[in-house]
Amino acid sequence: MRAIVRAAVHGIIKNCLREKQNEECPRCAINAPGERHHACVYWSLDDVNFKIKEISSSLCMESVLNIIITFGYALQCLCLTQEHLAVGAELVDKVTEAEDPNSVLDEIIKPTDKCLM
Repeated sequence: MRAIVRAAVHGIIKNCLREKQNEECPRCAINAPGERHHACVYWSLDDVNFKIKEISSSLCMESVLNIIITFGYALQCLCLTQEHLAVGAELVDKVTEAEDPNSVLDEIIKPTDKCLM
């Protein structure tokens, strides 16, 4: 279940980052070819880190919990405990408070969790 929590938190934040990219880059919004005219290509690591912090600080933990429950149910291994909920909240806080949230986000996923992605 811990792997599901890690995969869910990682996936939610990465998905929200892609959505933010589509919102803020007009060329991504229309799925335009060619990177040259995409504003998102010029985002610095600081820009990406700021956006990840913004996303993680505004996550609705109730929605995160619903996604974790859905994953657990779909994989037929739903045994959610208070400890699992605490892990999810810790991970979100860790990303929000990190100096380099992009690296922290990538460190959340372990090699054994990749099959859940």
